[in-house]
Amino acid sequence: MQRTESVCIFIFLIGLGHIYGYIEISSDSNYLQLSTFCLNAGGRGYVEFWVNASTDVHVALMTQDLSTPRDDWSQFYEIVIGGQLNQMSCIRALRMTCEWIESPGILNSADYVQLWISWYNNTIRLGKGSRADDIIVVSHPQSIQYDVNYLAVMTHYTSSWRFYEDTDCRFEEFNNTNIITNKTRCNEVTNYTCVSGYELTSGNLNRMCGIGRQWIGDPPVCSAMPLCPEKMSTSSVTVLSQHTQIGGILSMTCAPHHALLNGTLLRTCLPNATWDGTEPVCEACLCPSAAVGYQFNSTDELIIKMDEMKKELKVEREKTNAYIRSKISVKDNRTSSTRIGYVLGCGIIGSLLMAICLCDAAPLLRHIRHGV
Repeated sequence: MQRTESVCIFIFLIGLGHIYGYIEISSDSNYLQLSTFCLNAGGRGYVEFWVNASTDVHVALMTQDLSTPRDDWSQFYEIVIGGQLNQMSCIRALRMTCEWIESPGILNSADYVQLWISWYNNTIRLGKGSRADDIIVVSHPQSIQYDVNYLAVMTHYTSSWRFYEDTDCRFEEFNNTNIITNKTRCNEVTNYTCVSGYELTSGNLNRMCGIGRQWIGDPPVCSAMPLCPEKMSTSSVTVLSQHTQIGGILSMTCAPHHALLNGTLLRTCLPNATWDGTEPVCEACLCPSAAVGYQFNSTDELIIKMDEMKKELKVEREKTNAYIRSKISVKDNRTSSTRIGYVLGCGIIGSLLMAICLCDAAPLLRHIRHGV
């Protein structure tokens, strides 16, 4: 018989004001692993289900999945339900002979019947109705205890199954995190982010709800981010901006009329939460100079500054010595006036020289006459 394509649909049964989720699948003569539909045996001790079939329903309890080669067939138990034309049932290791137990009419081709299978206390059991009713049809001791991690189903004729949709993972919150997307259904992903000022130090911010209602990915651990020490402005250094997180930039400048002697005005926060470079040292200047940033951003500013300098350096003509003397005496450019000045000047100078000579004439004559 050609294998029928497996179909997974979600249906909801409403009763007593509650909504219960179920997964419905179709199976044929090949084993169908239920982990395909996020149904697994890990962490369970039993499984409840409904099946609509006429005969030969098979359920497998496995340690490894169907794709894993098996050397130990005792780790693959098979529960046969309604064999022998819906008259017998048994529990056996794969390829072993069934020890049939009478179970006439356990299946119903016209409707779903509720059954359960358990595998704890070293015993595998098949029961009818709800697990809480504990109506056992077949019981089989496990000769070798092993973990049941996977389930698979098969029917010799195309049949339908229903399982509880208890595949959602439990919602989890963690310290210092925010939830971006909250999806707890099987194969869906919940996304987290660290709150401001914190960073991921271990775990995963994206976690998938896996088979068996287990989260894939370790819980995220967000720890406080190391910060570089905050810098404050001083009388000589002004802080323009600073970002103290790792990789952040600290921007500083010297205060007005101060010049940078040494150090760094632009610094980066290093991974060890220290600023690179050295502390800037700015020293006050006594006069404006290029060292303290006397720069002009436009031609207009330069013209204004030049006008101010011209006003400071301008010499008023009324305050010069030449101008003051011109107010005391008047210059006479006539030739006669000039000659009179020359004669008078020469006469005065000659008179002075004659007076000096006359003073020395008497001692000179005495020396000549008497030799003294």
